[in-house]
Amino acid sequence: MRSHIRALLITPVVLLIALAVGAAQEAGSDGGPKPGASGGDALKPLAPHKVLMYWHDQTLSQLNLALSKKDEEKVERNAWLLAELAAINQRHRDDARFREFAAKVRENAVSLAEAAKAKDFERGKGLAKTIRDTCDACHEVYEE
Repeated sequence: MRSHIRALLITPVVLLIALAVGAAQEAGSDGGPKPGASGGDALKPLAPHKVLMYWHDQTLSQLNLALSKKDEEKVERNAWLLAELAAINQRHRDDARFREFAAKVRENAVSLAEAAKAKDFERGKGLAKTIRDTCDACHEVYEE
């Protein structure tokens, strides 16, 4: 069982590292784009959108579980991970409305991390519900 939980925690970190490595490979030695590379491609997500959505859902589930147990550290960690995933998700579509949904998830996840640090679990629960509602609204529009 512990190895399953460890895999759930490690896999999103590996995904974020892969995205960072991809961005670094796209950049030149001075940190700027390689000659001939377009500037926007360095931040383009590497993972398929379906994979990202899977980890959004898993992370939000873990976050809600941690909220129910009032586990400040796990709530904060999962909220930050969700914020990072949402930031990546903003780059998956060149669509203003889609990006607004992802930005709203990101903003609320950051607020949730801050609420966890302050041990304000009631506020955290409200923010988690707002995040879930935002996800549901996005999926209604984009049917994913």
